Amino acid sequence: MKSPTDPSGAIRRFLTLTSATLLLAAAAGAQQRAEPPATARYSAVVRDALGNPVPRARVRAQGHHIVLTDGRGAVVLDSLPVGTQVIEFLALGFMPERRVVKLRAETSPVDTVVLKALAPGLDTVRVTADEDPTGFNRRRHSVAGQFITAADIEREDPRNVTALLRTRERMRYSLDRAGTPSITMTTGPGSGCRPLVLLDGFPLPPAPRMTGIASLDWIVHPDEIGGVEIYTNPGQVPAQFSLLRIGSCGAILIWTREMMDLPNAPRGPRRP
Repeated sequence: MKSPTDPSGAIRRFLTLTSATLLLAAAAGAQQRAEPPATARYSAVVRDALGNPVPRARVRAQGHHIVLTDGRGAVVLDSLPVGTQVIEFLALGFMPERRVVKLRAETSPVDTVVLKALAPGLDTVRVTADEDPTGFNRRRHSVAGQFITAADIEREDPRNVTALLRTRERMRYSLDRAGTPSITMTTGPGSGCRPLVLLDGFPLPPAPRMTGIASLDWIVHPDEIGGVEIYTNPGQVPAQFSLLRIGSCGAILIWTREMMDLPNAPRGPRRP
């Protein structure tokens, strides 16, 4: 039997306490490392120069998915990293807006963003009061081409416009040297061309140029589209658009629901 003054017992107790302390410290460190990083929320209301709300504007923090404003022009971006972020805004008929904001973990005030209207570069579209103001339905039954209707879009529920177009005949999704995606038309094995894309009869408005995001996906969203016409042969393009520089490639005509006098599409949860 060891005496009470035997130092080996004290050493064992010391080692036991030390091991327990180290285990507790390691567990605390692991718990601290497992805590998710702090995130922030950005809220904004998008308006035009007259103070009217801009619904369905596309809002995006760089590196995150696009979110649409609601009928009041309001939008909320969740789960953003704390710190300086670049927020981009784009809506049909308005100049793109880019804003640098500093986000904190606590709730931040609602930002107000005013978009400037695009100066028209062409004459105003004149539409006759009939049941087919764009001629889409008439051409769909009388000329060659590929046609996508509003019912097709609602059934397919594409994530964005390029996802809608890339599945069509002779259409593909390609990347340029900078990594920016776009829709091209195939003209032969391993070759393609960039088609003319018209929105409501006019060339596309400017859009932010970002790696990994097609500018077409910024400009219009599938639930805003009433119809799409795809002409992979320049000779198929309707005569009223022949004055535009089609070139040796074809053309894609995108018509908004508003232009086709269609009601707004049902708005479900937006895909990332």
